[in-house]
Amino acid sequence: MANKLQRMLFNLSTISPIAFFFSVVWWIQCGYKEVCTEDGKIQLTAKAIVISVIGIIGLLYAFRSVLIVNIGRKKLEIVPISVSSVRSNDKLSIVAIVTYVLPFSNLILKDFNVWLTLLIIGIVLLFIFLSNTVLPNPILMLRGYHFYEVTTVNGSDGISMISKRKSIQDAKTIKKVIILWDYFMAEVKQ
Repeated sequence: MANKLQRMLFNLSTISPIAFFFSVVWWIQCGYKEVCTEDGKIQLTAKAIVISVIGIIGLLYAFRSVLIVNIGRKKLEIVPISVSSVRSNDKLSIVAIVTYVLPFSNLILKDFNVWLTLLIIGIVLLFIFLSNTVLPNPILMLRGYHFYEVTTVNGSDGISMISKRKSIQDAKTIKKVIILWDYFMAEVKQ
């Protein structure tokens, strides 16, 4: 099982596309003024380079969740499980997609405040680090995974699970999982 830092890194892969979209918004709103001199020559500033690098890292890091799940499926022990109830949790992935679009609302503002943006991201990171929740990652949905919330027979409630099955109607059909960390598992085929 993974530790708290690994869980946070997984959750970061869910929110890392926001860094990419903030970078795109900055380039749309401020980039030209930052990198072009009065005579039309392009002169990259440190700020432009840093924001671009953060955006590229954010985009590439978004796919880390897929790597974690794929490696977990190969390396982790398969555990039998008894589930008493299951419900779909894909709606939260749609909310995550909406948050990816949220930085574009900044285009209607006059100035792009990088420091305020970084402060908000820092606060979000702190809450992610302190919580036990697992953020549903839309990138995993692109790979065919669906998110569920399960309750086990022995009373564990609100455990996030991903599965390749589009719909799970009967909780008893969930037989084996790999436990990626506390409160997050992936169903495996029998």
